[in-house]
Amino acid sequence: SRGVISIRMTDARKFYKFRALNDKTISLILNNVIYLACAEQFNDPFDCHLRFTYDLTPAEWQTLLLELSRKHFHHLSEAQIVEMVKKRVEEKFYESPLFLDFLYDMVLKAHLPNVGILSLAGNCTNMLMWAHYADSHKGCCLEFSSNTDRVFANAQQVIYHKEYPKLDFKKCMQSADAWVEATILNKSDHWYYEQEWRTQSPDGPGLYEFKPESLTGIILGYAMPQEQRNLLKRLVEVRLPKVKLFRAYPKHREFEMEILPFFD
Repeated sequence: SRGVISIRMTDARKFYKFRALNDKTISLILNNVIYLACAEQFNDPFDCHLRFTYDLTPAEWQTLLLELSRKHFHHLSEAQIVEMVKKRVEEKFYESPLFLDFLYDMVLKAHLPNVGILSLAGNCTNMLMWAHYADSHKGCCLEFSSNTDRVFANAQQVIYHKEYPKLDFKKCMQSADAWVEATILNKSDHWYYEQEWRTQSPDGPGLYEFKPESLTGIILGYAMPQEQRNLLKRLVEVRLPKVKLFRAYPKHREFEMEILPFFD
């Protein structure tokens, strides 16, 4: 659709995580644990906080409010719910987008902190990702298979927008999947270079233990010091199951990194 950028994925069965080689990365490799973040930790102020459009008629507002009130106000009788909704619609609260945004902010504050989000890359050769997330090419990139563990199998592609997207409030309030897509999977095209995929867990932010076989490879950064290359070799030797080692190199006459087997 207009203003939306799609990504060409050559191999959706592999996902990547760019990392500095630190204690957390070593723990990830040895203990098979990966961190799912809270949305408030993201570096994009629009991320997970996009505003909705409220193109509903008064009758549609009344129907939607009745549905939501019956789900969330169990302590009220049906007559009380009908009367409450009737009063709100008569007050024409829906004519104030600022008030609606305020209500939605309250919903976000209640639910987003309880959702763990894992950001993954769909491409391991992008030099900007190496520079921004792998310690300026001194870190590494972890390769995961998508068909061994639900946290990777459930990853969905982020949608990038050239223009502010029109997100359907009614649809998102009636469908959990639509709410997740609108909240978590829509970003500005300023971030298009990341070619991001995301998976989320209702268990909340924190460490998630993935199946050991999900980690299939480790790519060493082009500028990784010899001492850290030796450390990674030792880590791989004691890890079960084994993972393959690769190294990123600048391509000849192309602005991209190429990934080759590592034999050093």
